[in-house]
Amino acid sequence: MEQQAVQEGLFSFVAGNISLELVNTVNNYNSSTRRDKLLNYSYLVEWARGGEVLTQEQARELTRRGIEQEEEAEQVLARARLLRDNVHAIFTAVALEREPETGPIEGLNSELGNA
Repeated sequence: MEQQAVQEGLFSFVAGNISLELVNTVNNYNSSTRRDKLLNYSYLVEWARGGEVLTQEQARELTRRGIEQEEEAEQVLARARLLRDNVHAIFTAVALEREPETGPIEGLNSELGNA
């Protein structure tokens, strides 16, 4: 797995809710200038550490495993991105006072079942 240094201060935690913080790992969500801050597995681990989902020790261990098990790390990253997109779709629907579509809800429930 390619190891990139995570840019200092890339992630800010201002929403007060880890689900919203995950959604905030994308800038300009629905535009052609969309910018994903979860560039690779290392960024995901660093985001989780910064959001206090992981301890520093857990982050080091997961980073080590990610290097050793590159394919699994890529799968975890893909699942995290899909979870983020599902949460974004649900929150957007709620904010617009609409019923969320079933796909994102089913995706979220599937991940919760795997947790």
